[in-house]
Amino acid sequence: MAIPSLHTPRLRLRHYSPNDTDAFVALNADPQVRKHVGGLLTQQKAEQYLCRFIASTGSDRMLAWAVETLEGGNYIGHVWLDRDGFSQTAEAGIIISRKSWGRGYGTEALSAVVKYARQSLNLPRIIATVDPDNERSKAMLVSSGYRYVGLDSDAEGEFYVYTHE
Repeated sequence: MAIPSLHTPRLRLRHYSPNDTDAFVALNADPQVRKHVGGLLTQQKAEQYLCRFIASTGSDRMLAWAVETLEGGNYIGHVWLDRDGFSQTAEAGIIISRKSWGRGYGTEALSAVVKYARQSLNLPRIIATVDPDNERSKAMLVSSGYRYVGLDSDAEGEFYVYTHE
C-alpha cells in the first residue's frame, strides 16, 4: 500500500520526497514550531526521520505526509498518523510552519487525515495529544472535531488527550 495523496480545498498532503529535505529540516529547526512537540531536531535527526518517511510504503505503523498549498505548491508542514497495531486506535499529529499559522491549514490537514483513517483504514478512534499550555493546538483540535477526554503523563510531562470518534 502506497501512502496516498490527500486533497482539501486548499492543500495537498503527499508522500515525502528527497526534494523536501531543506524545508523539512527548516520546519524542525524552528524553536516556536517545535516548542510543544519534543523540542528542536538536529539537522541529522531531521534528515533521518525524513529518510524513514520517504522509504515508508504505508504498510508500517507510521504514515507521514508533506503538507503543501495547492496554490503555489509551497511546503507548509508535516502531518502524521501513528497506528497501533494492536487496537483500532491511531494517534494523529501535525506541525505547521509559523508563517502559515492562523489560516486554518492545520484544521484542514488534520481533518483530511481523520477522514482517510476512517474511510480507508477503518479506524473508529483517532486520538491526539497536546501540551496543556498549547492553546493554538487545542483550538485546532476542537475545530477538527476532536473532544477533550482527559489528562495523562509520560516521562516528558503532562499532556491533554483528545479523541475523534
